[in-house]
Amino acid sequence: QYQGELSVLVQKIACEFQLGDVVSHQIIEIGYEDLNIKVTTSRDAYLIKIFGSFRDEENCKRYIEIMVKAIQRGVPHPKLYPSKNGDYLYKHDEHLMVCVMEYIEGNSFYDLHEWPTIEEAKTLIHEVSKINSIDIQIQNYYDEWSPVNFLKEFKEKGKYVKGEDYKRLEQLVDPFKTIQFDKLRWGFAHSDIIRPNVLKDVDSKLYIIDFSVSSNKPIIQELSVLLCGMFFNENNFSHYPEYYQLILDEYRPKLNKFEVEAFPIFVKTVFAMFLMLGTYNKVTGKIDTKENEYWIRLGKIGLTYIS
Repeated sequence: QYQGELSVLVQKIACEFQLGDVVSHQIIEIGYEDLNIKVTTSRDAYLIKIFGSFRDEENCKRYIEIMVKAIQRGVPHPKLYPSKNGDYLYKHDEHLMVCVMEYIEGNSFYDLHEWPTIEEAKTLIHEVSKINSIDIQIQNYYDEWSPVNFLKEFKEKGKYVKGEDYKRLEQLVDPFKTIQFDKLRWGFAHSDIIRPNVLKDVDSKLYIIDFSVSSNKPIIQELSVLLCGMFFNENNFSHYPEYYQLILDEYRPKLNKFEVEAFPIFVKTVFAMFLMLGTYNKVTGKIDTKENEYWIRLGKIGLTYIS
């Protein structure tokens, strides 16, 4: 967390990245981890990202490399701007790591209280195919919300979930153990394509943001997170089967038979992780926000619906 005069810092960063004269700035109150600031200058509007202090320099470089690779692959992501020395990552006063990107005039699906249309869903599925084909060698990132970590996280954090909700988590243990992970395709995965991480601009163009937990994962994990966190409307279940089938029909290359068989288990596990990690964060006081409550609610409803 940054301690200091923010306007002074913004001025220094604007100078370092040659953004023009600062007119105004405001903190964007989204996300758990980094400090995001909208800066309007004499030239344009930009997003300054000050990486959370828990990220060391190597972690930040990893994040930048992923964003660069995604943009090069043609994934719709805000443009990155280089600093004076040509680097996308700027180290300020030896402890703050900073990058600057294009500011998208629009909002996330979460903030818009919207879910994608069928055509938008098709677009996102095709973009996921692109992401999964990115050729990049990066260090693995342990994400506690990741479905592949269900057994470990359930052992440590399942106790924070009570009653019928706990029973639903417990009932997933044996089915999860039947997944033949060696028969699943693994590849580069965003791992967090959910409603807060997809923006729609004023022209209805979609942007995928927040590659912070990206790493090598089973492809069906990527697709199950997309289905549960992006397509599933907890207020209207009627379209869920259509979106489920849409993923099977539109994703390329087609899922193999082991992936098709494991997909529904992964879907349940995604909802289980939403419920379990959201509850753990709330009970322990780690996170207690409106968005965290949303994931708890979505996990409960999703598990109940598909049980």
